[in-house]
Amino acid sequence: MAKTIKTKYLGEYYSATEAPLNEKPITVNANTYTPVDLLVTAYGSCLLGTIDSAARKNHFDIADTKSEITFSMSEDKTRVGQMEINILLSNDFTDSQKEVIETAAVNYCHVGNSLDHNIERKYEFTYNSKNNLW
Repeated sequence: MAKTIKTKYLGEYYSATEAPLNEKPITVNANTYTPVDLLVTAYGSCLLGTIDSAARKNHFDIADTKSEITFSMSEDKTRVGQMEINILLSNDFTDSQKEVIETAAVNYCHVGNSLDHNIERKYEFTYNSKNNLW
């Protein structure tokens, strides 16, 4: 089923976006939080939801997990060129659970699969990282 996201430009680098599930529009100031930041945010959120879904199907929990994505623009500054993706999990997991987590993150995230395949991506999974969580 198709969804429509509506964005209105408010001037001076501000925009407001309405999404089907949000009660209030999301307002963005591109001087402080750029559209590329939103793209990377969507990717990080999708990664976590994808990992959670795979974990639940395999009867384990990934509570207190976070993503950190460092990105660089391409040489011509027209697109994202590289991403370093770190998934920090507060617990340790069995080897088979780690395989579920890592396979889901790399292969099944809808946003990740929608991104340009020319974006260089480096994944790191940090287990038992209780000190790195906010």
